[in-house]
Amino acid sequence: MSLTASGATAQTQKNANRISNPQRLLVLTPHAHSQTTIPPFLHSLTGNPVPPPGVQNDPPPNEETSEGPGHQSTATFAGYTTHPPLPLNTKYYSADIPIWVDEIPIPAVSSPASLQSQTSQAEQENNTPSTWSATFLAPPAAEVRAAIGAILILLQKPVSVSSAVPSGEATVERERVREGIAALKTVVKAVADVKRKIEEERGDSGIGDVPGLVILVGSEDKKGSKRLGENFEDASLGGGEDGGLREMAEYGVRWWDEELTGMGIYDFEVVGWDPAGAETEGEKRRNEFGELEGMPRIREVLETNEWAMASSIGDDLDSASGFLEDLDDDRLDLEIGELEREMVGLRMAIENGGGDGADLEGEDFDEDDLKVEQMEGLMLRVQAIKDMGADLPDSERRTFAAKAIRDIMKDL
Repeated sequence: MSLTASGATAQTQKNANRISNPQRLLVLTPHAHSQTTIPPFLHSLTGNPVPPPGVQNDPPPNEETSEGPGHQSTATFAGYTTHPPLPLNTKYYSADIPIWVDEIPIPAVSSPASLQSQTSQAEQENNTPSTWSATFLAPPAAEVRAAIGAILILLQKPVSVSSAVPSGEATVERERVREGIAALKTVVKAVADVKRKIEEERGDSGIGDVPGLVILVGSEDKKGSKRLGENFEDASLGGGEDGGLREMAEYGVRWWDEELTGMGIYDFEVVGWDPAGAETEGEKRRNEFGELEGMPRIREVLETNEWAMASSIGDDLDSASGFLEDLDDDRLDLEIGELEREMVGLRMAIENGGGDGADLEGEDFDEDDLKVEQMEGLMLRVQAIKDMGADLPDSERRTFAAKAIRDIMKDL
């Protein structure tokens, strides 16, 4: 009998601490890294495998892409929102955290001159992290920013040039690596700008902090960490014959920490994660400071976050996230067309005095507030989306239109 009462109390406590509409986890990665980072990471984080990504439209028959002749399509995780949520259960709350995935474009590194000449300067300028951040910082993306609870940036860990490489080739390879690292830094800076904007907009609301992690995906330096229960003294800075430089392995966690500090970015923690390393509960690792590493540290950060959504945002983001799905060009025009028809039907209902407002989910709207002029204004905004999108590159057009439509849907 006491066990039954105890179980009922535990269930009541669980229900009381259940977050029914949590904020979203935004997972970002450079487009060139998505195939090798997103599937293993989300599988390890959530326990659910990732289906094959969507494929962008094929290029015209006579056009060669930056990947070279014969390239037909590009798989992408941009706008991927259908992955099963991340279940978090702590003694303070339980929640199923929805996951949003997006890709950040970066220019190709050290492309041959013949391929560079085929790409227009305007196209190169539009495929940059700054154009991505400009889209997320724009007013139409306000609802998206308001729903983000934490940000993860997945970066492939750069590989050092082997000493066995001949000197001539090594010089070229080191320059290529340097260019790649410079591009990755622009990615982190662009995301840091978005994160800063989110926190500024929330102000003193109590949900202003947005945890941010830069996750280096690649093999770890096992010599630079200790298992639980081992003595950390010999791995501390200044300890050991190498003076603690093992944690300063080139392009490792400590290296990136110092680089980001030099860039003035202090609010992103760098964590290394090795997809090939089976991290079970009995194999948690800690660094020389006693901090968890790898996936256990990532989960620790996510579990200590406050995921409660501001009440003013409501459930509109559930429908908004749908516009991040299937953002290929063929479906985008269809979505805008369906939105136009839906708005026309709503306008006719208003003009004819129809509808009892049951679909407004408890919101106490006064019919006088729904003006035909407002609907006409929304119709003009839809047309503006189509007109403005026509002049943008394909990738920018899809992103711009999706976020603009989300803004309109909130007004509806």
